[in-house]
Amino acid sequence: MNIMAVKKILSNERGSTLIIALILLIFLSIIGLSANNTATIEIQIAQNERLYKSNFYGAEGAAIWGYKELVATAPENRGGKAWHKYGESFNSDDYYDSATWNDANSEAVPSFTHDAGGVNVTERTRFAVVYNGLAKGESLDMDAKSVRSYTVFGFCDRVQGQGFVVVDIGYKG
Repeated sequence: MNIMAVKKILSNERGSTLIIALILLIFLSIIGLSANNTATIEIQIAQNERLYKSNFYGAEGAAIWGYKELVATAPENRGGKAWHKYGESFNSDDYYDSATWNDANSEAVPSFTHDAGGVNVTERTRFAVVYNGLAKGESLDMDAKSVRSYTVFGFCDRVQGQGFVVVDIGYKG
């Protein structure tokens, strides 16, 4: 091939529009796939956030229910499966293990009983109260009534295996 033939081939611009259009199409396809992937991840994040909030509010409601049960029950009548003394059966840290939340160690919250897509929410929304002993340093008056310290735990796991939330609140009374 001589030099003139090579120059003629290189100066020929026929078909360049097709190549530019193909490159542009590939570039736009990559942008579209990236946007689709981002949207899918955002949907998953939103679903996880909704589940967490649902579990959080359920656990908070269970803790409040437990607090109301604590206030409404006389100290001498506090007993049963949801009432524990700190250090006797297990420690407060055990409540952050989902295996602890069963019928032997906690009580279901009756007001949460409803069917949520085939899942009985009562079984997953529970409370427990831990008696921590007498509160220290509450009064210098020796004749004053003793102040007891409690920790009230609320648990919620609306979709079993998808994550649970434990809320604990303190109470002295």
